[in-house]
Amino acid sequence: MTFAAPALDRPQPSHASTRVYEDGPHTIVEARGEIDLASSEELDRALREVAGRSSGRVIVDLSGVTFLDTAGLRTLVRARERMDEAGRWLVTRGASGQPRRLIEIGRAHYGMQV
Repeated sequence: MTFAAPALDRPQPSHASTRVYEDGPHTIVEARGEIDLASSEELDRALREVAGRSSGRVIVDLSGVTFLDTAGLRTLVRARERMDEAGRWLVTRGASGQPRRLIEIGRAHYGMQV
């Protein structure tokens, strides 16, 4: 006899989105959903594009992020390094819960306004 695993035990697909828009002199990169290994590439691509075409402060809005893993954290740290090299500010805002804890535990908030 075989038993099927309940639907709740099956991994759910990662749902994430990234939107970029201008707000006065600032460029906003808004991330939503779960930022993990499967979805961090989309955020990285957006941050690379912004770094290459914009000037001024870049604000990464994490208020809609429900989960952040080390791949997502690495994406933020690398973006901060690129902005530092370009003489620009990278600011994160709105992180709460698990994403904020990971940023603090990973000490990624040093050198990055949170």
